[in-house]
Amino acid sequence: MTERLVCGNCGSPYKRVTWNIHGRKQIVWRCVNRIEYGTKFCSSSPSVPEEELHRAILKAAQGLAANFTDEVAAQINGILHSIQTGESTKPNLQEQLEQTQQEFDRLLEMSLDFDEGTPFLDDRLKKLNSKIKRLKKAIEDSADQQGKAGQPKMLLSAKNLQIQE
Repeated sequence: MTERLVCGNCGSPYKRVTWNIHGRKQIVWRCVNRIEYGTKFCSSSPSVPEEELHRAILKAAQGLAANFTDEVAAQINGILHSIQTGESTKPNLQEQLEQTQQEFDRLLEMSLDFDEGTPFLDDRLKKLNSKIKRLKKAIEDSADQQGKAGQPKMLLSAKNLQIQE
């Protein structure tokens, strides 16, 4: 807070000072002019207890963040839900499966056009067939996981996102 907090009376920065009153220490923020010159240049600047300053800053930060906490909580919950249920990967897997099946069909037609044995096409068809099986299994696993997940295990609310200190 040094050089961030300024005196409203003279414009000088505030400085952190430790008072020792009858053996009890208290931390306050004081105007530098008031500390160094007394009331000569700054006659009416207040001493601000550090705890009050912290509370005021916290209240201001909470006020700024309050407008966005509901929105942020909803977005985080949506992301958590899609991660837990695997929703974000399923469309991608289905798209890969369709593309792989189209390529498999195209190569199958090409292999039928050639009468002689084509080891390159046969190897490629085997690889694509195993890839199709893997993608179908991954989609099935994703659907099983989605069924088991149901509701997210952890839900956030705006209250969880409030700044506390």
